[in-house]
Amino acid sequence: MYIIIVGCGDVGSKLARDLSTGKDNVVVVDRSRKALKKLGLRFNGRALRGDGLDIETLEEAGITSCDVMFMLTGDEDLNLVVGQVAKKMYKVNRVVVQAHSYYKEEIFRNKELVIVNRTNLFIDKFKQCI
Repeated sequence: MYIIIVGCGDVGSKLARDLSTGKDNVVVVDRSRKALKKLGLRFNGRALRGDGLDIETLEEAGITSCDVMFMLTGDEDLNLVVGQVAKKMYKVNRVVVQAHSYYKEEIFRNKELVIVNRTNLFIDKFKQCI
């Protein structure tokens, strides 16, 4: 599989390292060199410094061959907009978007995106602790 991860924070870098140990091709995009350094030596993929909102950057990352795209930046609006571009314009089969807001989650759930709401995950886990 060809996987693009936009956003190389704690979640994005860990996911990239984990996915790059198999047969999948993994490309990570982030604007920050410092963030891309989080990938470390275990990362067996490609790191690309660029803006995930930029079409040229997405094309350089290989979005035309992409099977799965993860939008994991700290900006949920950016995640949702670029996720829609990947799904509609580039026909990426599966687009997974990190979101925080319940309201936006409901709006974008109907856009054929897989929404992962970190707040909901935390709440569900906390409830399990009772």
